[in-house]
Amino acid sequence: MSLLMSLKLFDNNLASPTLIRDITNEVSGLRFSTILHGGFGIASFDLAADINEAWYWRTHYFLHRLVIHEKDYTVFEGRLEDMEFIKSGLRATFFGYYSNLGDVANDGTATEAGNADVIIKSWLTEFCAQISADQTNIQATDIALANVCSIDDTLLSALDKLSRFSDSTLQAWYFAIWEDRVPYFFPRSISTVDWLVFMGDIESMSLRVSAKLLWNAVYTVYDVAGTATRTSVSTNADSVTKYGVTRRKAISDVGTVAQAAAENQRDWQLVETQELYQQTDRFSIAGSVHNSNGVRFPNCRIRAGDVIRIQDLVPASADVTTVARDALRTFYVKETEYDADTGVVTIIPDTESLRLESVLAKEL
Repeated sequence: MSLLMSLKLFDNNLASPTLIRDITNEVSGLRFSTILHGGFGIASFDLAADINEAWYWRTHYFLHRLVIHEKDYTVFEGRLEDMEFIKSGLRATFFGYYSNLGDVANDGTATEAGNADVIIKSWLTEFCAQISADQTNIQATDIALANVCSIDDTLLSALDKLSRFSDSTLQAWYFAIWEDRVPYFFPRSISTVDWLVFMGDIESMSLRVSAKLLWNAVYTVYDVAGTATRTSVSTNADSVTKYGVTRRKAISDVGTVAQAAAENQRDWQLVETQELYQQTDRFSIAGSVHNSNGVRFPNCRIRAGDVIRIQDLVPASADVTTVARDALRTFYVKETEYDADTGVVTIIPDTESLRLESVLAKEL
């Protein structure tokens, strides 16, 4: 593990935390991830311990806070949620504070109508005590929603429903909890490149294209007074001409929403699927990366929501100054996992076929 990386365990008092112990030199097998939705994902490690110490962790440290730094940069923050006794001691697993969004179900005290950002802010305030009250990074949407989420939902389960309506930007929207448990809600942006990497630093990679992911005509099915109602079909004529075929997708189970909201989900889906993107399951970077100014950084600093470009994976004649999510040389990062033992970070890009179910959602 890098000598510049530190792991510190704090108690569960988030308002006035107490450092329990510095475990930097005690752990092995360290791995940590980032993910959208989510932010900081999961961190795990093994700790050599006798039965007494292992039992002490079991009885005293659950839901305590772990912070991992690379120098002064936070690469993970989360709470202890799972522990396993193993032959050498214990294996501890921490979940990012996005997990707090699944702690409390809506009992009707938070709003269920309004723009997505209004609903999210209300639910955070009412049900998510471990999340920072700083909501300045929750960006405003412009589509009114109602009956998308309901009583008995948690914000964790409601977020995917809310984000799929997008807004007039017709971009994918994501939610994350980052440093100091501050929430972010934002549209995907690919206007600038955060990280540059070269083929020599990539350990493994595969690229492919599948026509099954092409949808150039879309409509949605929503509920009006108990009756299934369909929007008009929205078609991208350029895509139909380019590929010589119309592929029409129906989005069902949108819910009891206004026509404008149903149409917006239709239009967002069309933008996402009217072109064939390279699909990249994942690729692994063994070397360092460079920021947009060419300054070298450890690859563990890459996080979900960043834009990464493989600088030399282009023909000599290609336009390398344009920033676009082409999923060939430029990728929007959906998920990362860093292995401290090998120094390799695995990147899962935001490409349609590879939107894996959130590890957090499966575990909670």
